[in-house]
Amino acid sequence: MTADKLLDAIGEISGEKIKKAREKIPRQKARIRWGLIAACILLVMAGGAEAASGSVSNLLAPLYGGARTEIIDRIGKPVGASATADGYTITAEAVIGDRHNLAIVYTLTRDDGEALPERLSFEEYYNSAQIGSGGGIFGVSRADDLPANQARIVAKGDSEFLMFRRQAKVRFQNLCTPGAEEYEYELIAEGPWELNFTLRYPDTTVNMPLREKLTVYDEFRGEYVISKIQISAFAVQMKLTAPNPDYIHPEKRGSNPFENFTVSVRLKDGDEVKLSNSANAHGTTDSPTLKASYNGRFPEPLAPSEIESLIICGTEIPVNLK
Repeated sequence: MTADKLLDAIGEISGEKIKKAREKIPRQKARIRWGLIAACILLVMAGGAEAASGSVSNLLAPLYGGARTEIIDRIGKPVGASATADGYTITAEAVIGDRHNLAIVYTLTRDDGEALPERLSFEEYYNSAQIGSGGGIFGVSRADDLPANQARIVAKGDSEFLMFRRQAKVRFQNLCTPGAEEYEYELIAEGPWELNFTLRYPDTTVNMPLREKLTVYDEFRGEYVISKIQISAFAVQMKLTAPNPDYIHPEKRGSNPFENFTVSVRLKDGDEVKLSNSANAHGTTDSPTLKASYNGRFPEPLAPSEIESLIICGTEIPVNLK
């Protein structure tokens, strides 16, 4: 993946890119007190715009005390979403996502200008938008494009109801560094750091055109017929039929129809990335096939435009998302 692509925000986001994005963002206007009638009218108007664009509106940010988020180069850029405590500042820099996945990039700054320790972690991280059955992870890392007093925080997660939350209320607490003993940590700043900004980003999902249904076979000649493929920055999703193991081998009831179904992506730089398999299938025991939905997640978010091809059960399919 090249360093200047969309998903730099999740891997090694360019400091220059953030600087340019900040220059493009207009200064936040003074908070406006909305009348009840005006707010209701604008809310209805915003609903239509959101349905058309697939993004979340900034409209209610002033009402709930949150920061606006502008869309620049298909990345959400929070405006002035920052919190300072105990000599450290956390700033929200970038947001990307799709229907069920979200990734937010923050910058951690030591305000006195002194260098940060090499290894840092937070004991607590909370995001109000992270609801439902999904999970999340985050990490703190140093980056070559940042000065010694700054580090990058990347928080990633998935949630069944993610797109329905308008505001992200984020809380970090207890910044630590490893202690002298294993599993021992030294508290260097307690916090908390609390940020509140509009959860707004374009859905990165794009459809992969298929002229006709695609048929592939696993290593045991199990047949999969794929009717739809979608690719986002986080996953490859498919609609397909799968062989019914309960029909083929009734003596082995409850077998996984996707046990031998493999998917990976080949990037334009030549690297191959394997996907984690997650699928739902339904049908009757007397049917030779099952209707299924497949969701294969990338280990790390990546730009769909960087994918050269999909490799499904050993069959390579060129990806053309134009």
